[in-house]
Amino acid sequence: MQELITSGDLLSYMEKKGTRLEDPHAAVITLQILKAVDYLHERGIVHRDIKPDNILMSSWEDDARIVLTDFGHAKKIGSRLPQRMYSTVGTMGYTAP
Repeated sequence: MQELITSGDLLSYMEKKGTRLEDPHAAVITLQILKAVDYLHERGIVHRDIKPDNILMSSWEDDARIVLTDFGHAKKIGSRLPQRMYSTVGTMGYTAP
């Protein structure tokens, strides 16, 4: 069973809002993304493909809750110690240089 998220992704949300979010609103979304990443990292999971298309919005309201999705490139790390990732994955244009 999965939660139904009907409001689309962050990219569509930004286009509807005029492609630029106000700083406080962007900060709320960023904080939620960071909390999701922290949750995953505490469990030894690395997402490896965070981009606006993989962040779903629970509603079109400014205080919408976000849902991180698409774990197709995610990797579980065996130990709690930081490990280097040697494979290059993700979406071009969103990967680190």
